[in-house]
Amino acid sequence: MSENACVMLLILPFAAGDDNMRKFLPIFGVVVTALCFVGIIILLYDRIDQFRTLGLNEVGDFLAGVFGLLTILWLILGFFQQSKELQQSSEALKPKQKS
Repeated sequence: MSENACVMLLILPFAAGDDNMRKFLPIFGVVVTALCFVGIIILLYDRIDQFRTLGLNEVGDFLAGVFGLLTILWLILGFFQQSKELQQSSEALKPKQKS
């Protein structure tokens, strides 16, 4: 699968603009979060002895990097979720404005 096809698979649910996006966003976030944790476990599996000898500062830097990416992911997903809900609220108020 080419890089463009992967990008399109990630963007397509957001571009569709239908109600399925509300259901898709949390599932997408959980899947990416789980993949991130699996990646961390795979990364640390062979290096657990090295990881144990790290100082608290280095462990904190590592965890900040990992959870920083996940925080940004969930922030963006929350933004998409909220913008969709605001759009639906706006559409629900349009008939009231006309009357």
